[in-house]
This record gives sequence, C-alpha cells and structure tokens, in this order.
Amino acid sequence: MNRDIFGNLLDWGNVLQDLEELERSGKLNDHQEGLVRILRYRQNWQLREAALKAVRNLTSPSESIISEVLAILMDQKVYNEARILATDALCNLICSRRKQRPGNSYSPAERSVIEKMTDILRSPEVPIIHEALGRSLASIQ
Repeated sequence: MNRDIFGNLLDWGNVLQDLEELERSGKLNDHQEGLVRILRYRQNWQLREAALKAVRNLTSPSESIISEVLAILMDQKVYNEARILATDALCNLICSRRKQRPGNSYSPAERSVIEKMTDILRSPEVPIIHEALGRSLASIQ
C-alpha cells in the first residue's frame, strides 16, 4: 500500500477529486491507509460518504478498512445515511475478501463482523437500519 496521498482534509474538494481519480484508475486498493483516515475524519460528511462509497470497490480490503467501516455502522451517534452506506460497504468488503479464499470461507474477523451486524439487527434500531442490515446479511450469507 502506498502512503496517504490525500493531504489536508480541510481541502476537501481536492480530496474528492483524488478519490474519483483513484476509483477511475483502479488504484484505490493502494491507498487504504488514506481511506481509513478519511473515514475517521468527522468534520466533513461529504468526505466520509465519498469514502464509504469508494471502499465498496476495493478488491483486497484490509482489516483496518473493515474495522473502521464497522465502527461507523455501530456508532449510533452517526447519522443514518452514513450507517446505511457503511452497511452496504461491509457487505461488499466481506464478499470481496471471501472470493479470494479457496472454498469462499469466512475468516474469524469476518465472522466477528457478521455477528456484530446480526447483533445490531436484533437490537432496537430505526427501521431503515434494520432493512439495510437485513439486505446486507442476506447477500453475505
């Protein structure tokens, strides 16, 4: 993986352009450290949403990406749209990793993510979160 190329996140217009270019060029996998930093950055919802949409296209997602996306989903203080994007992203990330393994088996980390998603589904949540989790879990399993 390359170093974080995204620079100052306050200059978010350039960061969005960099994300788009990396997606177009197919080089997003090489910049996962920077994606994690964007996902952790809470001062700009546009950056966070763009990163959540971008990570869905990773073909070799790192555990740190999966962990950060899961943290967004689990944080009830995060607005619902971002949590739904995180749910969709987790589905894609787990499926991408699973395809790389013989027998399409789940790793222990992936099983843990699925368990946490299932726990959220069993807890009191707003219906749109439950709907997104139900869709994602059905796709994963």
